[in-house]
Amino acid sequence: MGSTKLTVTRIFKHNPDVWSFFMAAAGDSRPEFTAGQVAVLEMGEYGSFYAAFASSPDETEYEFLIKRSSTSQAVSSLFDHQFRKDAMLKQIVGHGFPVDKY
Repeated sequence: MGSTKLTVTRIFKHNPDVWSFFMAAAGDSRPEFTAGQVAVLEMGEYGSFYAAFASSPDETEYEFLIKRSSTSQAVSSLFDHQFRKDAMLKQIVGHGFPVDKY
């Protein structure tokens, strides 16, 4: 899997430290994932971090439920109102969980 550019389309603030970031893939290059897998997101020069998919694999946008971090510049950059909200989906990792079997 190559990198895919993601753009934040909307944000839902659950509380001051936990926000849902909804992201859309550029063009038609939306990589598929299985429930339970995790994304590796890169925030430019701020670095990368792991983010669990909170959305269903069938939804058109990705949702990531992210907690503010004082130790990760990549995560902190998402919560900065002055930062341009683009990310790179570098990799999808894990085996997932076959929820359709339960």
